[in-house]
Formats: sequence, structure tokens, C-alpha cells
Amino acid sequence: MHLKNISTVFAAQIVGTKEILYCEDEILMGNYDMRVFKEYAKLNEERKIVLDAIEKDGKVYG
Repeated sequence: MHLKNISTVFAAQIVGTKEILYCEDEILMGNYDMRVFKEYAKLNEERKIVLDAIEKDGKVYG
């Protein structure tokens, strides 16, 4: 499995554990970690809007 092909949530879980088995380039790893957490934070912001609307209206679809 390649880390480019996994979901944002799964990537955040992997990066969040920080159990590094092998790292050839620490700078690349650090950049990847930052990107994953940024994408995860953005996803949570977007998801909050949807979840708040569902809670307010009591409806999932229209």
C-alpha cells in the first residue's frame, strides 16, 4: 500500500501514531506529516458544517 493512495483519516491515524519503521528522508516525512494534518483539519472543518446542519434540521437528505 502506498501512502498516496489512502484516505485522509487513515493517513492522519498512521501519522498520529508516530511509529516509524523506516525513513529514508526525514524532511520529506515531516512535509508529509504536516500536509496530512492540514488536510485532516480541513476535513473536520468541512464535516462540522454538514454535521451541524443535520443536527439542526434533523435530516440527512434535503
